[in-house]
Amino acid sequence: MLRLILALIAIALTALPAVAADKLPTEMLGMWCLDEHEASTYRRGDCQDKPDSWLRVNADGYLGHEFGCKAIKVSVDRRNPRYTVYELGSRCEGEAKTWTATINMWLGVNDTLVIVEAPRGR
Repeated sequence: MLRLILALIAIALTALPAVAADKLPTEMLGMWCLDEHEASTYRRGDCQDKPDSWLRVNADGYLGHEFGCKAIKVSVDRRNPRYTVYELGSRCEGEAKTWTATINMWLGVNDTLVIVEAPRGR
């Protein structure tokens, strides 16, 4: 009987995904403003003085001035010892166009968010 129970537990566990889906950490969520001195770097803020340089990161994607992107896939790369890099495969739309984008984002120093286009062929 014990073997049957253990076998059923083993079958049930193999039916579950190995790892829960990766998602963005809560520290990344919220409103960010493009840093005028560093390309690809955002700082926390309400961006009232820069109405077209804002980015809002949500649990399911990100949006900015005249565009929005829904994350299709989020994966985590922990190989960098300094930063945990989140790769987002996204479906975007804005200004009567649609496109796909793959970006890498990570939390930088001094409460910054860094976003770059993901390298192709990875």
